[in-house]
Amino acid sequence: MSPNHYPVFSVFQYDKPGQIKVKIKMLIQLYIQEPNPMIAESVAKHVAAILAYPKYIDDSEQRCQLRKLEMHWRCLAWIGNSSPIT
Repeated sequence: MSPNHYPVFSVFQYDKPGQIKVKIKMLIQLYIQEPNPMIAESVAKHVAAILAYPKYIDDSEQRCQLRKLEMHWRCLAWIGNSSPIT
């Protein structure tokens, strides 16, 4: 069973880009309140879902910026999962 019980953390097959954008905004607000690697990973997955949506973004500059944003959130998740050095 998945550790998250909330549908906002998941990207579903039938989610439209508008719905995904709303979820991203909610997840970022949640992350600001409580930095958590699971939230950061979810943001990265949602950004990847927008990039994978067929013919939604044709502008290569915007796609590049979204790829950088996805990697930023993946790095935040990775940093949050790493154990502190003692």
